[in-house]
Amino acid sequence: MEDLLLGIDIGTSACKVAVFRQNGTVAAQSNAVYQVDCPHAGWAQQNPDEWWEAVCRAIRDLEQQGVNLARVVGIGVDGQSWSAIPLDADGKVLCPTPIWMDTCTALRIRFCSPTALLCSALPGWSLRTPARDTAGAATICAGVCGIGSSADRRG
Repeated sequence: MEDLLLGIDIGTSACKVAVFRQNGTVAAQSNAVYQVDCPHAGWAQQNPDEWWEAVCRAIRDLEQQGVNLARVVGIGVDGQSWSAIPLDADGKVLCPTPIWMDTCTALRIRFCSPTALLCSALPGWSLRTPARDTAGAATICAGVCGIGSSADRRG
């Protein structure tokens, strides 16, 4: 039996997995979906535990298709974007994680002046860009300014 490679893509709406042969052809593929939660205007968040559960479901489906996972010699993983996942001391997820579609942090940052100016001066961060850049800054600003917190995301 030949060695296989496993690709895992944790995307916005689903985890997609594929097993590749050494010649680059696809031996099997699967996916497992999850939801984007938008509880308020501008919010877009997901539960990171659901990402992990989807990865596991999709890989189990590969096994059910007859893939011998013991033949996998390499794994590549990518995701939809950066994600800061707050964890407790036991490694449990504390709250949903904002994803790249989230825009509510832009408003939060505007209330952090003058700290917002400091945050916007960091390389690659801007008050005019969506959450991809501003959510991290909002976390910093929220801590410094004492407004809001990741606990706000508990729904």
